[in-house]
Amino acid sequence: GIKVGYDSGACDSSKAGTTRYNSTSNQLEFCDGSDWGETGKASQIISSPTYSYINSSTIGVTGGGYYLDGKGTVYWENSLTLAVTGLISGDWTYIYLNDSSIESSGLIDSTNFTYSNTEPIWSDSKHGWYNGNDKAVFAVLADASGNIYEFVQDNDSVFFHKQITLLSTNSLYSWTEIQLVLPKFSKLAFVWNACDANYGYSDGGTYWRTKGFSGYGHKMCEVDNRVDTGSSLELIGDENGRIEVTSNIGRAYIYSDGYRLPLSLVEPAVK
Repeated sequence: GIKVGYDSGACDSSKAGTTRYNSTSNQLEFCDGSDWGETGKASQIISSPTYSYINSSTIGVTGGGYYLDGKGTVYWENSLTLAVTGLISGDWTYIYLNDSSIESSGLIDSTNFTYSNTEPIWSDSKHGWYNGNDKAVFAVLADASGNIYEFVQDNDSVFFHKQITLLSTNSLYSWTEIQLVLPKFSKLAFVWNACDANYGYSDGGTYWRTKGFSGYGHKMCEVDNRVDTGSSLELIGDENGRIEVTSNIGRAYIYSDGYRLPLSLVEPAVK
């Protein structure tokens, strides 16, 4: 018979059409010019994982997987515990797949993740959020003490366990920039807002718009006959997570509840 050996090189145009044997997964793999992929197997859909808060520096992640540019689909079959390093007070720490520690598609574990405060950049060619060759898959926010801010995730929604104040002020009367609490890969924030009539005597409302846009914006809440109102909303920030707000009522409040993960981080991978 013919024995096929292992090729540790990256799959690129020079290796297109090459077949290798992966002794770790015990599978033949074929290079299509960009990625190594298993041959002779039916495709299997791998769900994106769910992340959870464990303690001030540790998160959990259920079994799942992602597509990693240049390597193919990587996955893990059991829940993992990730000890997040590099936490900085008030800053986001991004969880990345560590490309340099992953040789090819197949099983990985907690040692194949890395952590950085460096924001990822969207790559059209890699179809994802990357820092170099490392793919961003999640992020955690550190509180004033440098501990992971408690959160809960369900599908594409991430909610903080405690609201974060974005605005609490008397009438603005002019458009004012507000920084939403968002990781770099998200533009959509969940917020709760309220209009308080007790600080003033006229009816009115609070309005928002994505920074960089003009016009009247969107009504958030209003005071009618001095009756307070409040509601939960989804707001879209600009590429840096900013909106603008104006208000002509007694007092306006806006609190951050969480954010929505982009489709690129929650869509299933194909094994």
